[in-house]
Amino acid sequence: MSVTEQFTTFADLYTGVLNAVRSQATQASTTSQAKRAVNVALQDMHLGTDYQFYWAEREANLAVNPPYTTGTVAITQGQTSVVGTSTLWDTTNTQGMANAKNDDRIIFSGSDVVYRIAATPTTTTLTVTPTYIGATLTAGTYKIFQEEYALPSDYLRTVDVRFFDDNREIQLVDRRKLRRALPRNSTTGKPRWATRTELGPSGSTALRPRLVLAPPADAAYNIPYNYVTNLLVVAADGSLQTGFSADTDEPIVPLRYRHAIYYYALKMFYEHKDDVRRAEAEADYKSVMMRVLNDVDIGDRRMRIEPSISHYAGRAQNPYSGAGHGARQFDTASGAFDRME
Repeated sequence: MSVTEQFTTFADLYTGVLNAVRSQATQASTTSQAKRAVNVALQDMHLGTDYQFYWAEREANLAVNPPYTTGTVAITQGQTSVVGTSTLWDTTNTQGMANAKNDDRIIFSGSDVVYRIAATPTTTTLTVTPTYIGATLTAGTYKIFQEEYALPSDYLRTVDVRFFDDNREIQLVDRRKLRRALPRNSTTGKPRWATRTELGPSGSTALRPRLVLAPPADAAYNIPYNYVTNLLVVAADGSLQTGFSADTDEPIVPLRYRHAIYYYALKMFYEHKDDVRRAEAEADYKSVMMRVLNDVDIGDRRMRIEPSISHYAGRAQNPYSGAGHGARQFDTASGAFDRME
């Protein structure tokens, strides 16, 4: 890049850091430090402020499965295998999902214990966990419902910290509070609360964030929502990724704000090396970020106090008349004026 242009690519950013510290790009260890500083800077720039950055917001829709109760089941006490009669557990429903899936919940007639489906169901067989402890069933009724829903792989957090959905009908609550209030969470209804949980990695290092709805849905719903993405870099081929790797990678941060990444990376580079220059770079970063956060786009609304003026307007129009508008305080004949009535 030309030295007169704004920082655009990964190479621009880490080369700018190297130039600022008077280091040569041929020194591999120093270049690695500069690259790491740029990647950390990109993440830290969004830490705690991502919900204010429109470029990090994404739209999604959550397809919610209705309960499935068709047919009957047979299960033996002390076993985990379930056999269905007239069931279609692996059949796709109108939501485009199977009627029963791994990690769905199931309850059996005569018991309020909630079991998890542990193995991919076929049309008439499935496996539950933990071991079934109820009375043996030969033609029992059941209910399969979904409590947890997979979130997009790039999901970081919701945009609104109070409501999950765009219609503001599903309130976000603390997961511990939800567990205490609904330890079984098996009575279906229209979802009113949601919380985030984590299943933990399985087969890879990827996390598995899940949304828990309460109560579990009693019907099929399509729930629109907005979230903050963790994919902050776009490669030359248009693919998104969490951090920089190739020189041509660009952050999703608008061009006019990208120098904030440079200043923060410079601060990181000077950490434990030069306190004076570190403080200078930090001050520059804070100055840029204050302007970024206060930049106003079309339609933006800033917090402000807007008192109701109807009461004052009414009194201004009729200051000397009408009950409740202070008419009597000007009635000098009755003495009300002196009493401020």
